[in-house]
Amino acid sequence: MLRPDSSPDGRPWLKGAVLDDSSGKPIPYCSVLVLGTKMGTQSDDRGLFRIVLPDTVPCDVMAKAIGYEKQVVEVKVPAGVWIRWSFD
Repeated sequence: MLRPDSSPDGRPWLKGAVLDDSSGKPIPYCSVLVLGTKMGTQSDDRGLFRIVLPDTVPCDVMAKAIGYEKQVVEVKVPAGVWIRWSFD
C-alpha cells in the first residue's frame, strides 16, 4: 500500500507496505527507490517503508526484492489516498 503525504518540512513523502501478491505477506528489506534521483530506502522487517519524494509529483517509484521481479509505480495520487502495491 502506498500513501503520499507531507513531512513536517513540507516535502512530500510516501509511506506504505510492500506485500507478496499471492500470500498477502509483507516483503521485508525490499529496496524502494525514486527513479531518476538518489532518493531511496528499504522496507523494514514488516515490509513497511517511508521515503521522501521529489518536490514535484508525479514520479516513478521502484521496488525490488530478491526472488521477485522489480515493480515500478507512478505516484500521482492525492495525499491521504491508499493504493495497494503487491509483487506477483
